[in-house]
Amino acid sequence: MSITAASAADLSTPGLPALDSGTLAERVDALRLQLVSQTMLRVPAILLVSNLFSAWLLWRTGWERLAPVWFVAMSAVHFGRWWQVKRWQHQPPATPAAGNRVLAWAVMGVGVMQSLLVVGVFAGPHTVEHYLVTTHCAGVAAYAVVATGWRPKLLAQWIALVGGVLVAGWLLQADLIGVAMALMTVSMLATLLAQAAEQERALHRSVSLAWDNEQLAASLRVERDRAQAASESKTRFFAAASHDLRQPLHALSINAFALAMLARRHGEPKIVKLSDSIERALRQSTGLLDGLLDVSRLDAGSVQAHWSDIDLGPLLDGIASEFRPLAAQGGLALTVERPDAPLVVRSDADLLRRVLTNLLGNALKFTRQGGVTLIARADGERVLLAVEDTGIGISVADQGRVFEEFYQADNPARDRSQGLGLGLSIVRRIAALLDIELQLDSESCRGTRITLRLPPGAAIGVAQPFAAEAGVIDAAGLPTGLRVLVIDDEADIRDSMQALLEQLGCEPVCVEDLAAAQARVRGGFAPQLLLADHRLRQGDGLAALAALRAELGPLPAMLVTGDTAPATLAALAASGHRVLHKPLDGATLAQALRELGG
Repeated sequence: MSITAASAADLSTPGLPALDSGTLAERVDALRLQLVSQTMLRVPAILLVSNLFSAWLLWRTGWERLAPVWFVAMSAVHFGRWWQVKRWQHQPPATPAAGNRVLAWAVMGVGVMQSLLVVGVFAGPHTVEHYLVTTHCAGVAAYAVVATGWRPKLLAQWIALVGGVLVAGWLLQADLIGVAMALMTVSMLATLLAQAAEQERALHRSVSLAWDNEQLAASLRVERDRAQAASESKTRFFAAASHDLRQPLHALSINAFALAMLARRHGEPKIVKLSDSIERALRQSTGLLDGLLDVSRLDAGSVQAHWSDIDLGPLLDGIASEFRPLAAQGGLALTVERPDAPLVVRSDADLLRRVLTNLLGNALKFTRQGGVTLIARADGERVLLAVEDTGIGISVADQGRVFEEFYQADNPARDRSQGLGLGLSIVRRIAALLDIELQLDSESCRGTRITLRLPPGAAIGVAQPFAAEAGVIDAAGLPTGLRVLVIDDEADIRDSMQALLEQLGCEPVCVEDLAAAQARVRGGFAPQLLLADHRLRQGDGLAALAALRAELGPLPAMLVTGDTAPATLAALAASGHRVLHKPLDGATLAQALRELGG
């Protein structure tokens, strides 16, 4: 058997010491014991035939009474060794070295018996039995290379015992044939000894290489676990920080929307201007937090694609119309290159629009002169979409990192007006969700092109993507006097929700916990819609909604949360309720009320 060709799985013998534990020397001993033990278990029948042949040679040379005794003794040595190896399968030796010593004594016992055989045959006259026993000893010597576990010193002792007697027997013939046979025997035994030495070196190299690989794998596991722990710590930190930051922004956003509605209704220009300024600042703050939320939701798998066939023409035209004023402010041209015929893809309209607006916003942000082009065309079995600009470009060193979270190649001062560096990270995640092939081509100072390759769609039943977003959404379309039961443990938020819902024409009741909500219901309030904060001081929003719906029936319900932890978002998405994320602006709330309460 070749040591270098043997694998750990191939060498596994039940009950014997494992090959993957202990020091390097102990592993060498363990591997040696496995190899030799396997050989001992495989050849008992062959050894029995060999013993019979040897006893027959003794009988042929005149040792009729001694031959049966020799056969029984040799068979006892072989059987004892076989039985010991079988026993180790249930009760292994104390150490691999101890097991190897037992097998070494057995090998020397075989050597003693073999040398007695040679003496018995060569004690008679020169006959054909001399050649037969020499050939037989050559085969046994080859087997001894494995039986000694490729240990040159032990094999040398065995050869000195058996080979010495055999060579001496030929030399005592005192003729040319005897000398030739002695020299041939010495040459053969020396070759076997050299082979054992090479196999011993190979065994050590094999175990040493496996040892090095294990050390490397252990080091990689440590680094992997450390990186995973750092990532989980970062996720927990952003989840907690995002939730705590969203709480005050949530109340501020609700109040700002109510203020804007009052200002517009009463025609107060200064208050309108002030509310617009507050709204812009809130949009910027919530935009940064929403980027964190999007990453968390995508990582949690709580974003589900709603597949449909989409005509890219109206989608691209609508996005271009939305961004042209921004491009014009920077003196840039924004163009769309697409075929006149419908170009249909199979995707999610909302998520695809998010990808394109992120890419287009980035392109306009980092382009100082020239322009940005939206490109759409058929590309073999896929549909190609590209956002191409004449901006500052991305260096080769940065191209491998621009799709990472929080990485911004050209914002060392962390100017918040340029975002958090999450846009392209979100693009990468959505692209994976929508089976979009993503490709970046760029060069410093020579512009950037980001190419998307999408699966094609069918022209029948094409879904038209929504148009560019409108401005502030007011109470239009909401049913008059919609009765809303709100559960939130923050007094400031309850006051803000009360004021906003009244401005929207609703009849709200805002309470701090489930017990208070149940008390108001039993006191005669019959809500048409339920709205609960996810985190409550007593219990949580999911449990509160479940208890109320068990009492009132399957009313439409909404959950408001500031959590960004992936596990939490996945659980909320699985609840089936409409989930709104803090800070909640009035326009989003009004739209949700219109959809659920209409």
